[in-house]
Amino acid sequence: MQEAKISEIFISYQGEGPYLGIKQLFVRFYGCSFNCAYCDTKPAKFSGYTAYGLNDEIKKMKENYHSVSLTGGEPLEQTDFLAGWLPLFRESVKKPVYLETNGVLPGALERVVKYVDVIAMDIKIPSSTGREPRWNEHRKFLEIAKTKDVFVKLVVTWDTTSNDLIKARDIVREINSKIPIIIQPVDAIGRIREPSGEYLSRFRRLLEQGGRNVKVVPQKHKAWGVK
Repeated sequence: MQEAKISEIFISYQGEGPYLGIKQLFVRFYGCSFNCAYCDTKPAKFSGYTAYGLNDEIKKMKENYHSVSLTGGEPLEQTDFLAGWLPLFRESVKKPVYLETNGVLPGALERVVKYVDVIAMDIKIPSSTGREPRWNEHRKFLEIAKTKDVFVKLVVTWDTTSNDLIKARDIVREINSKIPIIIQPVDAIGRIREPSGEYLSRFRRLLEQGGRNVKVVPQKHKAWGVK
């Protein structure tokens, strides 16, 4: 039976985006091949769970919560497991599924999108991540995700360029201009510098050209002192 690599399972408050402050059960999947320069979520170990084993673990959580957040790492790198587990979960636990994803695996999303309610999709800005552009993958991904409650998150740093933000903005505009865009300033980490308020205001004005639904939402769970 297919097993998932899970780093941790816990209940906390969503600290990012338009669902800020809601209580969720987080299932953190181990591993992500994208390796962004600013990544601060790199767990050193994991446990193996079968579909039934993960369901049993979730059912032990008696505290009330709004939805289950599949986070990482990158959950869609374990799509074989998700394709087997999500139907079981939806039948037995009956909670909304909130998928946090780097937005570069459209084929994987297509396999499981019918079981997902909310998609928190990154568009990986090359000047922010230090990685190669993945514009085509992001476009294909958002085309599939648009059938759900989806928002796009852009993590920005002092190194983020206007040209990259314009490309991201235009992808969203091409698919559906009403999709919310969340600007998320990175926390200072290593050589990565946190952008200033003036910088963020300029980014917001740039993304709002044409009537975009744009908000600046920093990571709040760190300020709250929770996971």
